[in-house]
Amino acid sequence: MKELQQSMVDIIDCVQGMINEIEGLLKDVDPSSLLSVLEERVRRCTQAIGRILIEQALQLYEECHPEPNSFECPECKGHVGHKARRQVKVTTIAGEVIVERKVYECRRCKKIVCPGLEQMGLNGRTFTPLLQEMMGLLELSLPERKASEMLRRLVGIRASAKTVADVAVDWGRWWIEEEKRGKVRASRQFGEKPIYVGVDGTMVCTKGGRWRELKVAAFYEGDKKQKVYYGSFSCSEDFACELGRYAEATGAYEAPEVRVTGDGADWVWEVHSTNFPEASERFVDFWHVSEHIWGYAKMAYGEGTSRCKRWAKAMCHRLKHEGPASVLSCLKRQRPKGSDVREKLRKLRGYIEKRVDLMDYPGLIARGIDIGDGPVENACKQLGARLKGADKRWDIERVSAVAFLRCVYLSDEWDALPKPRMANRSAEQRLALQPMIDAYNKTFAMN
Repeated sequence: MKELQQSMVDIIDCVQGMINEIEGLLKDVDPSSLLSVLEERVRRCTQAIGRILIEQALQLYEECHPEPNSFECPECKGHVGHKARRQVKVTTIAGEVIVERKVYECRRCKKIVCPGLEQMGLNGRTFTPLLQEMMGLLELSLPERKASEMLRRLVGIRASAKTVADVAVDWGRWWIEEEKRGKVRASRQFGEKPIYVGVDGTMVCTKGGRWRELKVAAFYEGDKKQKVYYGSFSCSEDFACELGRYAEATGAYEAPEVRVTGDGADWVWEVHSTNFPEASERFVDFWHVSEHIWGYAKMAYGEGTSRCKRWAKAMCHRLKHEGPASVLSCLKRQRPKGSDVREKLRKLRGYIEKRVDLMDYPGLIARGIDIGDGPVENACKQLGARLKGADKRWDIERVSAVAFLRCVYLSDEWDALPKPRMANRSAEQRLALQPMIDAYNKTFAMN
């Protein structure tokens, strides 16, 4: 009770101090900056009050829920006893507070842990889970330095660009590992309506100037309101396996119809064949084919000329309403001049001839099926906006983690996924510590 009364006194003193400070400022402050000055002073006062309340709440919690003095080591069955107390300065949204928890040591295997900190979701870091989450959200949207600056401007918390990036990457890595173990499930489930599955790729520059393809998949329904994205730098075979796990998690295999689409890349259709061999519809995205037609038209008739536009539009119209056979018939009558143009024509004809069975656009339109793959194209653009840039040379593990975070956010799955635990440790370290933490939690719950 005395501690609570002292906290109330501290809060009253803090508010009174702010009032006195504002009274002094009001005499000379410029009207144009009055609201900004007041808001800044109130924010500082609010944070000071918040720190008092958090520290008091932590003390009350420890009194109501005391940590165990000992418990049994689940691995060696030795006695795990209280060794010391550990104080950590933890940065909260209100500023730094002191968190104190017990340190334990197993008398037999000599393993030392401080599970109370892990239980509170600190992950071995000095930032609360809420701030870690903010860092992850900022990092998936902005470059490191901008993310650090935005954190300071929005909530008044300072963290280096490297710290912000490390926290976000740790979250991404944790989620990736959990997804591979089948622990992370998509929050949105398909299965009641026909769905589309689009697959595409976008190139990202990694260290050493090596360009790697980020393979992206989008699951969505016809109205495109419900979309789930998945991205990975894996090879096409591994990506097919990963996509299969995700398809199962989203309920894609239970959908009454699955319609698969993508560009003309061979690996895209190998992925589709692996996971959806009995798809009700298979088609190349119409706009990818249109790009090839326009590419030839620009070379044959001159980019921007009226003849180029007229010919390309006519071919796209034929493709859309008459099918690929009509377009191929027209292409066979082409007699271009120049070896480069003839080679371009040969490639265009080969591209269409190889995929004739994937271009029945008149039939698809008649059945009310969307012949584009807009969601997966949009996903590639959204991911590229964060991952690409003239000065970006990514470590493959770090870019994989950030890409995964961005996919989770774009899929509206962020709040549905479990918050990471011990995220800044390796998978081996987590496996080694988890049994001891579980034993602590079990004993703690019994107190």
